[in-house]
Amino acid sequence: MIDQFLIFRPTGQVEFNYQPGKNLSSVVNTFIDDILVSERNLKTFQQAEKDDAQEVQDEEGVTVGSYHVDKYSVEYLSVNQQHTKLVFVMIHVSVLALKSPFDFLRKIKTLYLNSDPAKFEQFFKLNLETLEEKKEEAREEPKPELKEDKKKLKGNKKSRKWNADGTFYEENEETSDLDFSTDSSTQNHGSANLNQLVGDKAHFGSKTKTGEFLVSDLSQEMDKILKEDYKGGH
Repeated sequence: MIDQFLIFRPTGQVEFNYQPGKNLSSVVNTFIDDILVSERNLKTFQQAEKDDAQEVQDEEGVTVGSYHVDKYSVEYLSVNQQHTKLVFVMIHVSVLALKSPFDFLRKIKTLYLNSDPAKFEQFFKLNLETLEEKKEEAREEPKPELKEDKKKLKGNKKSRKWNADGTFYEENEETSDLDFSTDSSTQNHGSANLNQLVGDKAHFGSKTKTGEFLVSDLSQEMDKILKEDYKGGH
Protein backbone atom coordinates (compact mmCIF):
# COMPACT_ATOMS: atom_id res chain seq x y z
CA MET A 1 0.00 0.00 0.00
CA ILE A 2 1.02 3.63 -0.34
CA ASP A 3 2.34 4.97 2.95
CA GLN A 4 1.83 8.63 2.03
CA PHE A 5 0.73 10.76 -0.90
CA LEU A 6 1.23 14.51 -0.95
CA ILE A 7 0.36 17.37 -3.26
CA PHE A 8 2.01 20.67 -2.37
CA ARG A 9 3.22 23.92 -3.88
CA PRO A 10 6.93 24.81 -4.14
CA THR A 11 6.12 27.72 -1.82
CA GLY A 12 5.20 25.17 0.82
CA GLN A 13 1.40 25.02 0.98
CA VAL A 14 0.15 21.44 1.30
CA GLU A 15 -2.89 20.97 -0.95
CA PHE A 16 -3.61 17.28 -0.30
CA ASN A 17 -2.28 14.73 2.19
CA TYR A 18 -3.21 11.04 2.20
CA GLN A 19 -1.55 9.41 5.20
CA PRO A 20 -3.00 6.06 6.35
CA GLY A 21 -0.11 5.27 8.70
CA LYS A 22 2.77 6.97 10.42
CA ASN A 23 4.10 10.38 9.47
CA LEU A 24 7.05 10.13 7.07
CA SER A 25 8.25 13.70 7.46
CA SER A 26 11.93 12.67 7.44
CA VAL A 27 11.49 11.03 4.03
CA VAL A 28 9.64 14.08 2.69
CA ASN A 29 12.31 16.42 4.06
CA THR A 30 15.02 14.40 2.32
CA PHE A 31 13.08 14.64 -0.92
CA ILE A 32 12.74 18.41 -0.57
CA ASP A 33 16.41 18.90 0.22
CA ASP A 34 17.78 16.66 -2.50
CA ILE A 35 15.28 17.18 -5.34
CA LEU A 36 13.56 20.54 -4.95
CA VAL A 37 16.59 22.42 -3.68
CA SER A 38 19.29 20.90 -5.87
CA GLU A 39 19.44 20.77 -9.67
CA ARG A 40 19.27 17.43 -11.49
CA ASN A 41 19.87 16.20 -15.06
CA LEU A 42 16.75 15.38 -17.10
CA LYS A 43 15.90 12.57 -19.54
CA THR A 44 12.78 11.50 -21.43
CA PHE A 45 9.65 10.03 -19.84
CA GLN A 46 9.94 6.84 -21.92
CA GLN A 47 13.48 6.27 -20.71
CA ALA A 48 12.34 6.66 -17.11
CA GLU A 49 9.90 3.78 -17.46
CA LYS A 50 12.68 1.58 -18.86
CA ASP A 51 15.46 2.44 -16.42
CA ASP A 52 13.59 3.54 -13.30
CA ALA A 53 15.75 6.63 -13.73
CA GLN A 54 16.42 9.09 -10.94
CA GLU A 55 14.70 11.98 -12.70
CA VAL A 56 13.26 12.53 -16.17
CA GLN A 57 11.46 15.13 -18.27
CA ASP A 58 7.90 14.20 -19.24
CA GLU A 59 5.79 16.75 -21.13
CA GLU A 60 6.89 20.37 -21.22
CA GLY A 61 7.22 21.75 -17.71
CA VAL A 62 6.56 18.36 -16.07
CA THR A 63 9.28 16.27 -14.41
CA VAL A 64 8.92 12.74 -13.04
CA GLY A 65 11.43 10.76 -11.03
CA SER A 66 12.15 8.22 -8.30
CA TYR A 67 14.76 7.45 -5.66
CA HIS A 68 15.23 5.53 -2.43
CA VAL A 69 15.48 6.78 1.14
CA ASP A 70 16.29 4.08 3.70
CA LYS A 71 13.60 1.40 3.23
CA TYR A 72 11.26 3.65 1.25
CA SER A 73 10.84 4.36 -2.45
CA VAL A 74 9.63 7.78 -3.57
CA GLU A 75 8.01 8.48 -6.93
CA TYR A 76 7.22 12.08 -7.74
CA LEU A 77 5.90 14.39 -10.44
CA SER A 78 6.56 18.13 -10.42
CA VAL A 79 4.72 20.67 -12.55
CA ASN A 80 6.58 23.89 -13.33
CA GLN A 81 4.44 25.73 -15.85
CA GLN A 82 3.47 29.38 -16.16
CA HIS A 83 0.23 29.15 -14.18
CA THR A 84 0.72 25.84 -12.40
CA LYS A 85 3.48 24.93 -9.97
CA LEU A 86 2.79 21.76 -7.97
CA VAL A 87 4.62 18.71 -6.65
CA PHE A 88 2.99 15.25 -6.40
CA VAL A 89 4.81 12.78 -4.13
CA MET A 90 4.06 9.08 -3.53
CA ILE A 91 5.91 7.12 -0.80
CA HIS A 92 5.89 3.35 -0.21
CA VAL A 93 8.20 0.65 1.13
CA SER A 94 10.86 -0.41 -1.39
CA VAL A 95 9.89 -4.09 -1.29
CA LEU A 96 6.48 -3.18 -2.73
CA ALA A 97 6.56 -3.26 -6.53
CA LEU A 98 3.94 -0.96 -8.07
CA LYS A 99 2.99 -1.23 -11.73
CA SER A 100 3.37 1.99 -13.74
CA PRO A 101 3.69 4.42 -10.81
CA PHE A 102 4.43 7.30 -13.21
CA ASP A 103 1.15 6.69 -15.04
CA PHE A 104 -0.63 6.83 -11.68
CA LEU A 105 1.02 10.16 -10.88
CA ARG A 106 0.13 11.60 -14.28
CA LYS A 107 -3.52 10.60 -13.86
CA ILE A 108 -3.67 12.14 -10.40
CA LYS A 109 -2.11 15.32 -11.75
CA THR A 110 -4.67 15.54 -14.55
CA LEU A 111 -7.61 14.86 -12.23
CA TYR A 112 -6.41 17.37 -9.64
CA LEU A 113 -6.05 20.13 -12.21
CA ASN A 114 -9.40 19.42 -13.90
CA SER A 115 -11.87 18.64 -11.10
CA ASP A 116 -13.27 20.31 -8.01
CA PRO A 117 -11.70 19.40 -4.62
CA ALA A 118 -14.58 17.23 -3.37
CA LYS A 119 -14.67 15.09 -6.49
CA PHE A 120 -10.89 14.87 -6.65
CA GLU A 121 -10.88 13.00 -3.34
CA GLN A 122 -13.31 10.51 -4.87
CA PHE A 123 -11.17 10.19 -8.00
CA PHE A 124 -8.07 9.64 -5.87
CA LYS A 125 -9.82 6.84 -3.99
CA LEU A 126 -10.83 5.07 -7.21
CA ASN A 127 -7.33 5.31 -8.69
CA LEU A 128 -5.70 4.19 -5.46
CA GLU A 129 -7.88 1.09 -5.40
CA THR A 130 -6.78 0.32 -8.96
CA LEU A 131 -3.14 0.79 -8.00
CA GLU A 132 -3.58 -1.57 -5.04
CA GLU A 133 -5.12 -4.17 -7.37
CA LYS A 134 -2.09 -3.91 -9.66
CA LYS A 135 0.11 -4.33 -6.61
CA GLU A 136 -1.58 -7.65 -5.79
CA GLU A 137 -1.01 -8.83 -9.37
CA ALA A 138 2.64 -7.86 -9.17
CA ARG A 139 3.15 -10.12 -6.17
CA GLU A 140 2.41 -13.16 -8.30
CA GLU A 141 5.20 -12.32 -10.72
CA PRO A 142 8.88 -13.19 -10.11
CA LYS A 143 10.54 -10.33 -8.29
CA PRO A 144 13.82 -9.00 -9.75
CA GLU A 145 16.77 -8.59 -7.44
CA LEU A 146 16.84 -5.24 -5.74
CA LYS A 147 19.72 -3.07 -6.84
CA GLU A 148 21.96 -2.23 -3.91
CA ASP A 149 23.74 0.49 -5.85
CA LYS A 150 20.71 2.80 -5.85
CA LYS A 151 21.68 6.26 -4.72
CA LYS A 152 21.34 6.70 -0.95
CA LEU A 153 20.26 10.18 -0.04
CA LYS A 154 21.37 12.05 3.03
CA GLY A 155 18.75 12.99 5.59
CA ASN A 156 20.24 16.25 6.76
CA LYS A 157 18.65 19.69 6.92
CA LYS A 158 15.90 18.77 9.39
CA SER A 159 14.68 22.32 9.76
CA ARG A 160 11.25 21.58 8.31
CA LYS A 161 8.67 20.12 10.67
CA TRP A 162 5.05 19.02 10.36
CA ASN A 163 2.06 20.55 12.02
CA ALA A 164 -0.74 18.35 13.36
CA ASP A 165 -2.87 18.99 10.25
CA GLY A 166 -0.18 17.68 7.91
CA THR A 167 1.31 21.02 6.87
CA PHE A 168 4.97 22.00 7.20
CA TYR A 169 6.73 24.88 8.85
CA GLU A 170 10.39 25.85 8.74
CA GLU A 171 12.98 27.17 11.17
CA ASN A 172 15.96 27.41 8.82
CA GLU A 173 16.33 30.82 7.19
CA GLU A 174 18.41 29.35 4.35
CA THR A 175 15.41 27.46 2.97
CA SER A 176 12.66 29.92 3.88
CA ASP A 177 11.36 29.76 0.32
CA LEU A 178 10.03 26.29 1.20
CA ASP A 179 7.84 27.49 4.04
CA PHE A 180 5.16 24.82 4.51
CA SER A 181 2.77 26.96 6.53
CA THR A 182 -1.00 26.82 6.48
CA ASP A 183 -2.85 29.31 4.28
CA SER A 184 -6.30 29.85 5.78
CA SER A 185 -7.64 30.90 2.38
CA THR A 186 -6.73 27.51 0.89
CA GLN A 187 -8.95 24.54 1.61
CA ASN A 188 -7.13 21.57 3.17
CA HIS A 189 -8.06 18.37 1.36
CA GLY A 190 -5.96 16.04 3.52
CA SER A 191 -7.22 12.63 4.60
CA ALA A 192 -5.72 9.76 6.56
CA ASN A 193 -8.35 7.14 5.80
CA LEU A 194 -9.84 6.01 2.49
CA ASN A 195 -13.23 5.57 4.11
CA GLN A 196 -13.26 9.29 4.87
CA LEU A 197 -12.97 10.05 1.16
CA VAL A 198 -16.60 9.05 0.55
CA GLY A 199 -18.51 12.31 0.26
CA ASP A 200 -22.17 13.27 -0.02
CA LYS A 201 -23.72 10.77 -2.42
CA ALA A 202 -26.57 13.11 -3.34
CA HIS A 203 -24.01 15.70 -4.45
CA PHE A 204 -22.72 13.30 -7.07
CA GLY A 205 -26.15 12.16 -8.27
CA SER A 206 -26.13 8.57 -6.97
CA LYS A 207 -29.08 6.52 -8.20
CA THR A 208 -29.54 4.04 -5.34
CA LYS A 209 -29.54 4.23 -1.55
CA THR A 210 -26.59 1.85 -1.46
CA GLY A 211 -24.60 4.08 -3.78
CA GLU A 212 -24.01 1.37 -6.38
CA PHE A 213 -24.16 3.82 -9.26
CA LEU A 214 -22.05 6.44 -7.51
CA VAL A 215 -18.78 4.72 -8.38
CA SER A 216 -19.98 4.13 -11.93
CA ASP A 217 -20.92 7.79 -12.39
CA LEU A 218 -17.62 8.97 -10.97
CA SER A 219 -15.67 6.51 -13.09
CA GLN A 220 -17.35 7.77 -16.25
CA GLU A 221 -16.66 11.39 -15.33
CA MET A 222 -13.07 10.54 -14.44
CA ASP A 223 -12.52 8.72 -17.73
CA LYS A 224 -13.95 11.70 -19.61
CA ILE A 225 -11.50 14.08 -17.91
CA LEU A 226 -8.55 11.81 -18.69
CA LYS A 227 -9.59 11.35 -22.32
CA GLU A 228 -10.01 15.09 -22.86
CA ASP A 229 -6.59 15.71 -21.36
CA TYR A 230 -5.07 13.03 -23.59
CA LYS A 231 -6.65 14.60 -26.69
CA GLY A 232 -5.24 17.94 -25.63
CA GLY A 233 -1.76 16.47 -25.62
CA HIS A 234 -1.07 16.98 -21.88
